[in-house]
Amino acid sequence: MDKNNGEEYMIEQNNIVILGGYGLIGSEIARLIRIHHPSISICIAGRSAEKAASLQRSLGNTDFIQIDINNPESFQNFPARPSVIICAVNDTNDNILRKALSDGIPLVDITRWNEPLLKAIELIKSHKPKAPILFASSWMAGVSSILARHAMNGLENPVSVDIDILYAMKDKAGPNAIEFMDQFHKSFAVIENDNLKWIRPFMDSHMANFPGNRSYRTYRFGTPEQYTLPQIKGIQRAATRISFDSGFTTWVLAAVVQSGLWKLISGNRFNALRRSILHSSGNGGSAVLMVEAHNNSHKNTVTAIDHKGQSHLTAVGALIQIERILGLDHSPPPEGLTFPEESPVIEGAIKRMMACGVAIDSIRSGERDATSRNSKE
Repeated sequence: MDKNNGEEYMIEQNNIVILGGYGLIGSEIARLIRIHHPSISICIAGRSAEKAASLQRSLGNTDFIQIDINNPESFQNFPARPSVIICAVNDTNDNILRKALSDGIPLVDITRWNEPLLKAIELIKSHKPKAPILFASSWMAGVSSILARHAMNGLENPVSVDIDILYAMKDKAGPNAIEFMDQFHKSFAVIENDNLKWIRPFMDSHMANFPGNRSYRTYRFGTPEQYTLPQIKGIQRAATRISFDSGFTTWVLAAVVQSGLWKLISGNRFNALRRSILHSSGNGGSAVLMVEAHNNSHKNTVTAIDHKGQSHLTAVGALIQIERILGLDHSPPPEGLTFPEESPVIEGAIKRMMACGVAIDSIRSGERDATSRNSKE
């Protein structure tokens, strides 16, 4: 590891492996890496060389390795010492996590929902990671956690964070991009007032006023930042809620989840039915997040809009985590288990989002923040 001019840290040889690299999210991540770090060598990992071929041709300086995440024998195809593995597919059996732990390979995992995250944390406790393990599976590969940190900046003694998400029905979303729906029948773990609680999804709703004078009722659902933010930042609670820009869809989904019908169609047999509700190959829509950080007397509000949609915003989040773990964000790479909200350069992450075309707007304690502005593509 080098330290340049006393300021910049980075791993000397940058060779990034993206598991699921030719999927909707993985390919977006690869494109952003190529745009912002053209000298980095990218290795697309998956089961189909044919599916990876067109992406390889368009990116250049890109290899393919055949990896089946559920078949550890295929792991012999990994490069000898990748700089980092990006897990953009579900590591259901923790095979990739175990590989990273045993071989001392830095890992960024953007796929773990609450229950798998808790399981992984317990696994890591029995190992001493020789390289950083960054779990960035809060909404949009850690974007929600970064915005929450940004909202808390300058707020004395913050006590809570509310994260509201507006999901565009016309947004491009492949099957893997909407797997969060599969969690709607499961209670999820959160930390509130220093205590572990289990929350039923699609309860505890409220009205959220999104940019453009759009008001929607949003509902709690399981995302990891509701478990990690209170512990890392010492706040009483973090609550994440979602709505769809079709009020009818939100109403139907809330009714189906609350009635227990969603649980009845939660098995693999009904995967296609569940995902057909949101799966879209249309022209795309905007990804919108609104974060409010509160103390006992004030609140700061931050909104983020990505007109390229949720797959692009997720890739932006992943790019930020990659730069973090490789020390490309002008700070030392982290050690051991870490999360997006632990970054020492949160404002740098906000600038990276804006450079990628994400519009960020901040209102601090009732007054617009002069240091933040809308970014135009």
